[in-house]
Amino acid sequence: MSYLALYRKYRPNNFNEIVGQSEITEILKNQIINGKFGHAYLFSGIRGTGKTSTAKILAKTVNCLNLHDGNPCNECEICKEINNESFMDVIEIDAASNNGVDNIRELREHSKYLPSKGKYKVYIIDEVQMLSTGAFNALLKTLEEPSEHVMFILATTEPEKIPVTILSRCQRYDFKRVRLVDMIDRMKFILNDIDVTCDEEVLEQIAIKSDGAMRDALSLLEKVVSKSEGHISLESATKTLGIVEFNDLMKIMTSIVNDHIDEALIVLNNMLSCGISVSSIFNQLLEFLRNITLANVFGETNEIIELSVERQEVLINEFKGVKLMTLQQTIDILNQGIGKLKYAANPRLNLELSLIAISLLFNNESSVQEVEKPISKPAVVEAKKDIQIIETNDRSTEKQEIISRVIDENNGDIFDQWNQILAKVNQKKKIVHAFLIEGVLKKVEDMKITIEYQIGYEFHMENVMQQDNKNTIEKIILEHTGKRYSVDAIMKEEKIVEKDNVEKIKNFLGKEFEEILEIK
Repeated sequence: MSYLALYRKYRPNNFNEIVGQSEITEILKNQIINGKFGHAYLFSGIRGTGKTSTAKILAKTVNCLNLHDGNPCNECEICKEINNESFMDVIEIDAASNNGVDNIRELREHSKYLPSKGKYKVYIIDEVQMLSTGAFNALLKTLEEPSEHVMFILATTEPEKIPVTILSRCQRYDFKRVRLVDMIDRMKFILNDIDVTCDEEVLEQIAIKSDGAMRDALSLLEKVVSKSEGHISLESATKTLGIVEFNDLMKIMTSIVNDHIDEALIVLNNMLSCGISVSSIFNQLLEFLRNITLANVFGETNEIIELSVERQEVLINEFKGVKLMTLQQTIDILNQGIGKLKYAANPRLNLELSLIAISLLFNNESSVQEVEKPISKPAVVEAKKDIQIIETNDRSTEKQEIISRVIDENNGDIFDQWNQILAKVNQKKKIVHAFLIEGVLKKVEDMKITIEYQIGYEFHMENVMQQDNKNTIEKIILEHTGKRYSVDAIMKEEKIVEKDNVEKIKNFLGKEFEEILEIK
């Protein structure tokens, strides 16, 4: 028998073997047991989460001659033929290459005939979003007037591209990303079955890199197994897959935080010497910063953070004094660096300069504080006329305006105490603090505190103004100041070019340019 890839060899054969989609598989099993399954299904979700496997199992189950508690027996003649992909009544269609109206019309005509051997003809249409408009219209006719002996199972990674008329005629199931713990358990089972051992952190690294796709995880696992000779070491796995070790990412960030950029660049050089690409390091640093940010928001371990509990605790303890605003700006710097990679003459220099910029951000703006000091935003620190700011992105003008406003408007009361108020909010309700510090203390007037948010931070502003959160903030201000202030949040106004200026520009450019340029 020819060699089978791991993801094919260990493809699930019944609903119980589908990884990480128990809510969906339980519903389908119950439908089979009660004999109340539909004629059309839509399975949506990212690649490698079990959509096609579930479709094949469902097709097998409705035709199986000897069901076991809603699962196919995999022993009867029909099950064996479906497993061997030789069963005539289960038809798989790739919509990417069969997306024309004629293809669907042919399918519609073929579906009128009775099954040759099974109880149902099952059509599995993969990547159904690739169908043309005409093909969708032809498919709709079939879904509206289905034959009793036909079932359609549509699979897609982009459900938003499916016409509403099609969606309304299907039972829709959204496949979620497979959790790290579920992926690791499945890989452990497979390694045990093929008699291969591995270092403890290898499977976690593979699961993280797979980003919730079980099939991707098995493909990566197969790659490292092929070099293992019976045991997969962490060093071998990271080199083979181009994965940056957690400890190396920790070294880079802790070196930057402690103002040792030289040490961070040495670690970076070692990564590049091992053959890890610049783009891969950029992306893994971004994922690491995401985890640090979430660790700071929650202040404790949480399943949203895609790391083991032990590693989450390391991040919480090591970076708990870092401001969320600084983390956001760090992520902005990395995103800008990635955006410039395509045109960079020297990608490595691009990455090194990004790390240097992050180091300047951390160490010249005092972004890391003592644990006992409140985590707060640079915009509301005590302003001094001799402040010198070293900026790493295009926000320097905005920050200078903010500090000038604090100097001009400081009424010696709320502005002076704002850091302490933020600290108390952080102690009482961290998530409210996370939303609050993304805004700037704009003004205090007539016992009303106004927080200003920049365009793009509507989500934060809305959450601050939710009644429960607003009450929490106002109560803390009352406790701290002894005065009852109301809190309001506003969006920063964008500068708008006056209409007469637009007309002046059009007149200056002339009719020829007006026709080819959009003037705002």
